[in-house]
Amino acid sequence: MATSTSPKDKSSNSKVIDIDCRVSTADQFDSGLGLAAQENSCREFLTMFGYTIGEVFMDGASGKSLDRPEMRKLRDRLENKQADGVCTMKLDRLGRSVADLIKFVEGLNERDQELLVVNEAINTHTSSGKLLFIIISAFAQFEREVIAERTANARSELVAGGYYAGSAVIGGMVSVQDPNSCHKLLQADPVYGPVVGEIWHKFLEGYSLNDLAKYLAENEVPFSGKRWNKNNVSRLLGNEKAVGHLVDAATFNQVQVHRKKRKSPFNQGGVHAHRHPK
Repeated sequence: MATSTSPKDKSSNSKVIDIDCRVSTADQFDSGLGLAAQENSCREFLTMFGYTIGEVFMDGASGKSLDRPEMRKLRDRLENKQADGVCTMKLDRLGRSVADLIKFVEGLNERDQELLVVNEAINTHTSSGKLLFIIISAFAQFEREVIAERTANARSELVAGGYYAGSAVIGGMVSVQDPNSCHKLLQADPVYGPVVGEIWHKFLEGYSLNDLAKYLAENEVPFSGKRWNKNNVSRLLGNEKAVGHLVDAATFNQVQVHRKKRKSPFNQGGVHAHRHPK
């Protein structure tokens, strides 16, 4: 959502600087609270240093990429030299990818335009500002990668300990609170677990994936609000989370061998779709 203020007087000494504001979700965007704070902060900063405020661009989208609706409009204005630069409250409001940010700033530098970041006091029109921009961007990405790595390790430890790690619960299983910890455990659903557990045996008997999908649907086994089909049945047959809960290890491993032997256009490793014996 781009908004404009008064007409820009390019003949004056004041540079015209656009404002970029971003929140990560549609709900935050609709509330307008975070966006308003960002815009006000940028307006105060630009007014303090004598800049002319250009257009204001507001996005409610992830900062993983600069390819978002309002950012595309902002970049068009900058590339057409309709503004002398852009101001944002924090660097991560502009974007989270160091590579994208550096490429964006290189474009600004080529056009003799500025990036002004209020909280980090960055002005890429100066040598020290350019250096500070690169350092802060690199540390920000390093911090995100460390957090992602820690999260992945924590999830792996939970899975290894038999706990529920927050991923989708497979059909026939439920997550329950562990009475001895703050974590949740995965266990067979008392109603649907025995029903789902039969599919590995039926597969070995010659049932096709379509047959198994029909079997699960007829028994009204829930599946994340979606319909059972040959693709999600195939994934379920190969999901190791089922071992020890829905199927024993020996039967599970035997099914994997048979899956590789069967040929199919949707699973080159091998699941086929011939009918089960009558």
